[in-house]
Amino acid sequence: MALTHKPKGPGEPWQLLFSEMAPADPQLPPEFLELYPGDWQIPEIKGRPYIYSDFAISRDGRITYKEEGYVGGSDITDTNTADWWFMAFLRTRADGIMNGAGTSPMEHGTLWTAEDLFPGDAEAFKQLREYFGHPKPPIVCVLTHDGQIGYDQPTMQIPEMHVVVATSTAGADYACEHAQQAKCQVDIQVLGEQFADIKTTVDMLYSDYGVRNLLSEGGSTVQAGLLQAGLLDEEFVTWCPSFVGRSDAKFRPSYTEGVAWHPTNAPYSKPLTLHKSGDLLYLRTQVQYK
Repeated sequence: MALTHKPKGPGEPWQLLFSEMAPADPQLPPEFLELYPGDWQIPEIKGRPYIYSDFAISRDGRITYKEEGYVGGSDITDTNTADWWFMAFLRTRADGIMNGAGTSPMEHGTLWTAEDLFPGDAEAFKQLREYFGHPKPPIVCVLTHDGQIGYDQPTMQIPEMHVVVATSTAGADYACEHAQQAKCQVDIQVLGEQFADIKTTVDMLYSDYGVRNLLSEGGSTVQAGLLQAGLLDEEFVTWCPSFVGRSDAKFRPSYTEGVAWHPTNAPYSKPLTLHKSGDLLYLRTQVQYK
């Protein structure tokens, strides 16, 4: 299938600084390889989805300023256009997107698709999704212990949205009471007594919803949970030049929170490719487990 809409991208193509990928026939069409050289080969995972994450990280390893009005990853990247495009690009191969409740903005009133995230290349991204067999918008799975995700927010009023609320027994009561405020499809799944178990959630998305490529967009406790369960296959990390800092008075989350590993069982992140755009570095890794 040849693409009839060539992606414009954010400007200049990415520079490929190194690659340790094994030689293989490219999976990306030529139009996207011109912008993002080095390809994006997705490994075959049996019995569960291929799970990959997308994070922007400050120079000192923080993912948010956590200040009023400055809580998103775009503040870490200084609303970098290339990173917006790259985030959209990563969504093109997902049939499911998983977030924690704290990193699930429902107030923007947009579908969680590549096309809505970077409208300038909407047609090219739409064709890329079709090229990889993803004609529908990705299912959005929100992990929330209390069931509160803002059912009355603009995004939840879009009929094309399909949201799976993975919650606890107590959270299900709140979710069932308020889900009727949404106009999109909302499925409430009880997957634990106090918290939704992350492995059970992943298994449910695979078996009940047919999710084969699952993109995790945060936050730090979800990232730690995936690593702890041995489920995260690859990372896409945008390394930013900004410093964020942290103090006793101002807690600012790092890349993972809530799990402390021992040297004998700590996950390992093997670099696969490194790209550069402007002052930002884009690292892709393969996660390995002991």
